[in-house]
Amino acid sequence: EKAGVLFIEDFLRNCKEKINLIITREDFDERLLKRYQDKIAHVIQKDFRFAGAVITDSKFMTFDFLVENARRLNCVFNNLSDDWSRETLVAFINQKLSMNTEYLRSVKSNSPQYFERNLLNVSDHEVFVDCGAYVGDSAISFIEFLKSQGIRHYNKIISFEPNRMSYQRLIAKNLPNHLCINAGVYDRSGTAHFKNSVFKSMTRIDETGEQTIQLDTIDNVLAGDRATIIKMDIEGAELPALRGAKETIKKHQPSLVISIYHKRADLWEIPDYIAELGLDYEFYIRAYADTANELIFYAIPSRSE
Repeated sequence: EKAGVLFIEDFLRNCKEKINLIITREDFDERLLKRYQDKIAHVIQKDFRFAGAVITDSKFMTFDFLVENARRLNCVFNNLSDDWSRETLVAFINQKLSMNTEYLRSVKSNSPQYFERNLLNVSDHEVFVDCGAYVGDSAISFIEFLKSQGIRHYNKIISFEPNRMSYQRLIAKNLPNHLCINAGVYDRSGTAHFKNSVFKSMTRIDETGEQTIQLDTIDNVLAGDRATIIKMDIEGAELPALRGAKETIKKHQPSLVISIYHKRADLWEIPDYIAELGLDYEFYIRAYADTANELIFYAIPSRSE
């Protein structure tokens, strides 16, 4: 993808010494790297894709870790609302342990990421809260998802994006009824340190970070107003951000679309927190990539009579 190539080029351009480059994408075109031959000692092709630790949690999923937390994982497993979700959770864990992409490949969804068909019930009065908006890709996907359901109107999109460069590209999209907020979502208002990674789309709150960003809570920004869908993909800050949306969730019971792969304990801590709110939600899990880093948890208001 063009964005992925740009990230690699930015990284290579700033390299001070030669590196060994491991390529784990089957469709990657090595010709794109010709101009950086002086920065690359060896190019190594691997036939597996990333399935291990992630940038926000350097610890790998281990058998001992799973045994230690078996009760919590079993509780999540038993609270999931369909077989596909249960199979996806098992496949994710197996892939984390084995680095074998066949597990997730067999259960991967072909719906747009964050917008699972047959789970999200939408209308022309949606208020979409996009946490980790990046450059507006999720907001555009939301609009396209509505169109696929025969809906061409929505009330509002509220996008949170703390990275200044991404924020400028976000507002340049000039989407209708779009409130853009240059802040990170958390359980408090204030400031925090922000750390850039090699991948520009994976910046995160980190006390060692070189930037200072603003923080705010969903409850504070919405001030009692309605949200119908809250999406979070914010590099490990999902749980505190959910705590900062507690009153909004309790009052309006929006659909929640939450990444749960950034930290190992997200697999149960995020579902547990939502369950503790005592609302009538159905829980689902879907995967959107062969790699073990696009696992999404859905809490959908119950459709039971």
